Amino acid sequence: MSSDRDDGFPVPKSPDFLGTTEDLRRQVQDELRALGGRVPERFEVADPTGAVRLLVRRDGRVEDVDIIRERLAHNGFGAALGAAYVASVRESLTAQALAAFADPDSPAPTAPPAAADPAPRYAELADLSARIRRVADETDRRVEETRKLLSQPMQPEEHTVTSPAGYVRLALRGRRIVTITADEPRIPGAYLSRLRADVLAALRLAQQPDDDR
Repeated sequence: MSSDRDDGFPVPKSPDFLGTTEDLRRQVQDELRALGGRVPERFEVADPTGAVRLLVRRDGRVEDVDIIRERLAHNGFGAALGAAYVASVRESLTAQALAAFADPDSPAPTAPPAAADPAPRYAELADLSARIRRVADETDRRVEETRKLLSQPMQPEEHTVTSPAGYVRLALRGRRIVTITADEPRIPGAYLSRLRADVLAALRLAQQPDDDR
């Protein structure tokens, strides 16, 4: 593999990239209204330029990769892939919070006591308000779990996952991707289908349980 690499796209060590709790709360509220309580099993995310798109499962695992070469900046593939991956982490947290709300086994929200002759939509609005609060609370819980995880001491040994064709390399500490690096000089000449398959293979390998690696 060529040694002419960039320094890699660092995946944030702090959960600040997720936004504040209030940012997430507003996002959950918007998503809840837009989805009507139906949470997709998969969703698509992209880097800001739209050059790299990832099809991601609700649990955060990447299922497919799409690359639009014309949108890639010079020597910018690693940065674009890293930005798309960070977006997938943020969106999967929101999706998981929404899914927790949509779980039919979860207790039904308790609406305030109805007044005499309530307005026709009072109960519906009260139910929606309770649902939003539950989803927001679940998001808060998951963000706090993430903060605790990221505040723990890193494992001293960092290991890497290199894609089969060597186009990308992922640095991991434990099971967390911390840096994504691309062999930038080779990217422009790569067959797009091979590049996509190579990136997908690396991400899948990095996201496998330790026992399966």
